Amino acid sequence: AGNYFTTPRISDLGSGPKTEDYPRDILIEGNVMKNNGRYEKQTSSVNISMALDVTVKGNSLSDSPRACLNFSDNTWGGHLVQDNDIFDCVRETGDNGSINSWGRSRFWRTGASNNRFASLAEGVTFQGNTGGELTPDQARAMMHLDVVKPITIDHNRFWHNGDWDIDLDDGSSNFVITNNVLLKGGVKLRDGFERTLHNNLILDGSTFEQVSYMPGGDVIERNVTLGRTPYNNVLNDPVRAAYTIGKNLFWNAGSPIDLRPNGTGVETLSADGKTINPNTSWYRAGMDRNSAVGNPEFASPDPTGKYDFTLSDESPALALGFENIAMTGFGAPGGALPPEAVLPTGEVEPDPVELSRKKVVEKLMGADVTNITTAAEQSSYAISDFKGLKFSSVPTGSYAAEAGLLSGDLVRTINGNEVTEDRNTF
Repeated sequence: AGNYFTTPRISDLGSGPKTEDYPRDILIEGNVMKNNGRYEKQTSSVNISMALDVTVKGNSLSDSPRACLNFSDNTWGGHLVQDNDIFDCVRETGDNGSINSWGRSRFWRTGASNNRFASLAEGVTFQGNTGGELTPDQARAMMHLDVVKPITIDHNRFWHNGDWDIDLDDGSSNFVITNNVLLKGGVKLRDGFERTLHNNLILDGSTFEQVSYMPGGDVIERNVTLGRTPYNNVLNDPVRAAYTIGKNLFWNAGSPIDLRPNGTGVETLSADGKTINPNTSWYRAGMDRNSAVGNPEFASPDPTGKYDFTLSDESPALALGFENIAMTGFGAPGGALPPEAVLPTGEVEPDPVELSRKKVVEKLMGADVTNITTAAEQSSYAISDFKGLKFSSVPTGSYAAEAGLLSGDLVRTINGNEVTEDRNTF
């Protein structure tokens, strides 16, 4: 018995499956899968669970109420997702991606269960095999008991009308994400270990690091990201997370570029739209020291219409080590094309979520408190509404700190009474 919020006691520390009775060495190739989920909404064209070495290659997956491809756990890894067209997914639900992964391996301890988001504390704690605690290094080693081989997502084309083309949720670990073309949507890397995001084109989206472990071993290098906000992080400390991030290219048609480094505010990565701002906490933490801002210089005069985002020889991304991605070979024969990408124009457009749910910061118990405003925050707290009081900053020595509250805590009820979205309830 149990659910998402249960932290079970771990008794089995053996690597891999207990027996040989599990699916393996499976090839899913050349299929057009669309319009699934007419009656059951928690469904996918391809669902992988407790399997080894599954290859999903050259398929067209689209029009799904939930993820088009789902890893309901990452055991035992070795999977290859390659040469697929994946678009128009998550049409009837939310907080999910075109590819979704629920990690939930033996090491994983949900922050939602005790709402402390230990990633912000000096040491991350995880449930041990006797009900005790593990160090981050022990938990990282424990991850490999389940994801015994890396999972590779390589050379796919995505279009997602939401936050995440690739949603690595709930401790999803040991992923290699390379050579993908994200026409719309981004990548979420939540509370897991050893995810590599390398040589991808993110044409209209962001990379989300959420409640990261310290250190987690994530690598984000040699990607091209277009738009106003290339990083949109939630409840992180980039210094202690010790990401390896660099040699990336950013471009917003010459207009300013922002980032959300840790969920507590917005910083300007590039005020002039041409150079990296060294005065951000992100840069000072060692992130993107050798990255650049510049026009990626597509070779085609009509890259969106032709779905051809090959970079010209003059592209600054190539100078950073980015390698051109083959723009053919996506999807199944006879499969439909995804919607076209929309490249940035540099014009500032209002964020409808932020406008409809304007962030209000107030003082309470000597701390800064605010409301929930974004889908990214909802995902991090595992909630489906905007209710609650978030302690965005709890200074040492404040009454809130003395009461045991931490930065990042979300209060949903007070003395049994629900905290609503109405600011007057605080």
